[in-house]
Amino acid sequence: MADKHAFLPPSDADNWLICAGKPALEEQEPESTSEAAAEGSRKHELAARVLFNPRLIKPDELEDEPEVLAYIGAVNERMQAYREAGVKHLHLAVEQKLDISGITGERGAQGTADCIIVAEFSDYVDMDVIDAKFGFVPVDPNTAQIKLYGLAAVLKYQLLHDFRRINLGIFQPKVSDTLSFIEVSSDELYVFGAKVTEAAALSLSLRGDVTALSHLVPGEKQCRFCKVKHRCPALAQSVAAEVLADFDAMDDPAALPVDPVATIGAPADLPERLARAMAKVGLIEDWCLAVRAKVEALLFENTEVPGFKLVMGRKGPRAWTDPEQAAGILALGGFKAELTHTKPALLSPTQIEKIAKDSAVWKELTTLTKQSDGKPSVAPAEDSRPPWSPVKESDFKNLEHEDLA
Repeated sequence: MADKHAFLPPSDADNWLICAGKPALEEQEPESTSEAAAEGSRKHELAARVLFNPRLIKPDELEDEPEVLAYIGAVNERMQAYREAGVKHLHLAVEQKLDISGITGERGAQGTADCIIVAEFSDYVDMDVIDAKFGFVPVDPNTAQIKLYGLAAVLKYQLLHDFRRINLGIFQPKVSDTLSFIEVSSDELYVFGAKVTEAAALSLSLRGDVTALSHLVPGEKQCRFCKVKHRCPALAQSVAAEVLADFDAMDDPAALPVDPVATIGAPADLPERLARAMAKVGLIEDWCLAVRAKVEALLFENTEVPGFKLVMGRKGPRAWTDPEQAAGILALGGFKAELTHTKPALLSPTQIEKIAKDSAVWKELTTLTKQSDGKPSVAPAEDSRPPWSPVKESDFKNLEHEDLA
């Protein structure tokens, strides 16, 4: 599950290990959540309840939870495989809190492993550390987060067991129906932990300090889900360097360098130039989306963003409220099915309009259409469309004749 209130959360370790200043900037951002995150938390909690004690769950609670059932099934299959292999003792820990403060140096820092299985055989002990992911973006088990959990689990159980191997696993039902594992040793995790401790010490030293701006390292991976990429100076500088590298003097065309060999045709090394630029397109697009999202959020909060406003976007495509009734009206109007249908569906209102607009039935057909409202979007202040506000006049109470004292 997600790690809350940690300055250096394990779930973001792959990123702050690279971009040391990221946690310091993100700490200044307000806490936020999403429907996807809330849904993931709900699925984790439901799965944990079942694994703790299946009898505590009502049968109907799992009827529409195929992903949760798949995760529970994968864990149970793993347990059964150990039993069939002759395990002497099997221990299952669900939603296990792990102390990571000794690794990251952050006081009181914890992580939560979704599932830990300790399998004791006659002459060795193995351990599985499993993380459930319910999103669409594929996650590899060879990540800093799961390694952190693995090391923390080793430290938790090291007085009781000397592990032969540690299996770090990811189960992601939207990507695969099987557990994905990598095998590591305790020594490998200790080496990894030393690197984490060093990187974490740098990030912690930058907390609340403007020097964090000097330790920002933009990149497609670490910027993808960053909460501050819309205002990250290092990312902005990287984008500007890539986009404007050859256009430093656009305001003065005479100052632009001219290739004496070819002034009109494409440069000889165009494929190489495009390859370098293409490698940055994803990062630049990501930055643009982040900036737009932040501006929209500010405008929704009625915070002025100079030069921009919210306007209502275009409405969605028209659709039938009752396709069967519309088809009946068309048939009564003399329109044959081969003209109004693509097997087996009725054509859209837009397509029907082209063939039936001048008919006697068209006015009646328009009563059977629906159209979703447009969504507010950012536009320049000089845009001809009227500004849109999330606050309506009807939201305010008429106080004209009331005593405001």
